[in-house]
Amino acid sequence: MTQLRKILNWVWLHKELFMLCALVAVLLYYVFRVFRPPELVQLNPVALPRRNVEAADLPDLPNDPGPPPVPNPAGNWASIYEQNPLWVYSGTTRGPDDANSDEPKLDIKLLNISVQPGGKALAQIRTNTKKWYEEGENFENFKLLDIDPEAGTVTVYSEKIGKTVTLERSP
Repeated sequence: MTQLRKILNWVWLHKELFMLCALVAVLLYYVFRVFRPPELVQLNPVALPRRNVEAADLPDLPNDPGPPPVPNPAGNWASIYEQNPLWVYSGTTRGPDDANSDEPKLDIKLLNISVQPGGKALAQIRTNTKKWYEEGENFENFKLLDIDPEAGTVTVYSEKIGKTVTLERSP
């Protein structure tokens, strides 16, 4: 039993050497096949019977397929990503809250307007977070177009509904 254990232990310790020998043997076999390819066996070709084909025996062949189709012109693709009345309102359902409202609800609120010493106006707007924005700045699905500190309003363009919305400062 100890002899068998010693043999198995020696085989286990040298398993990488056995794998290396096997891989080298496979490599040598393929190198041998490259330098001495096997001889091709020549088969006696069978001649196919020939017969005279007349024009009446030929099936009707299709005509010339014509020119390829014209590729799509580079045009205005705005109708794909802008709102369309055929699909904008197709999947909307109205609940009891929205029965009187035609405008979609926007989750945006004007909190405060501040005028900086240089005359630059900033608006604090809450969407998902509260943050101060300058005129012309983009945030989430909105763009701040105009800030009017005297009236306490800001004008925001909503990409979600594709319209300009005026927000008033909340009390």
